[in-house]
Amino acid sequence: MFKNNYNSIAHLYDSINNIVFLKQSVKAQEDLIHSLPDEGHLLFIGGGTGTTLQKIETLKPQINITYIEASSRMVELSKKKSTNPNTVFIRGGIANIPDQQYDIVCTFFFLDLFEQPEIEMLFNQLHSHLKVNGIWLYADFNVSKKWWQKGIEFTMFQFLKFTTQITSSRIEDYSFLFEKNGYLLLTKHYYYGEFIANAVYKKREY
Repeated sequence: MFKNNYNSIAHLYDSINNIVFLKQSVKAQEDLIHSLPDEGHLLFIGGGTGTTLQKIETLKPQINITYIEASSRMVELSKKKSTNPNTVFIRGGIANIPDQQYDIVCTFFFLDLFEQPEIEMLFNQLHSHLKVNGIWLYADFNVSKKWWQKGIEFTMFQFLKFTTQITSSRIEDYSFLFEKNGYLLLTKHYYYGEFIANAVYKKREY
């Protein structure tokens, strides 16, 4: 059984997200699509229900996408939404990434599911699959600063621990890993009272 398996809530995931985060988590992902090149190979790890995947396929049809997701039900939902027959669907995790390098890596609300030092291990593996001068798109939660954010964070992790057996119990700040590995920050934007952020990083020779 895969860790962080969202099978039990796959059919409710988008609705819960939209209600709790007022669609801002979706917006944080979709706003990054314009940063994608017109073609190339994209690794989408933790692909979710396929809502963002479908948008990428529609707006950037020449990109070859490898979609990896631990939840079999999430994979099924994504396949139904997919419009590009060239998208490769893999049920699994980091260990199931094909032995190749990519022009783009996308991690949308993925690394927040893990604890340190596991985050750094996962980051390093993804880093090794990204080409030099490739771009890394991420959208994720910021460490809670406001009382209402702390309340949402606590409730969210309690719910996910019960339903998906995630290993994490709090939001971790892993932005330092990009700096540590010599990435160039191209853009960064905040949403939902700065509780959510997205960013585009470029991998450089380091």
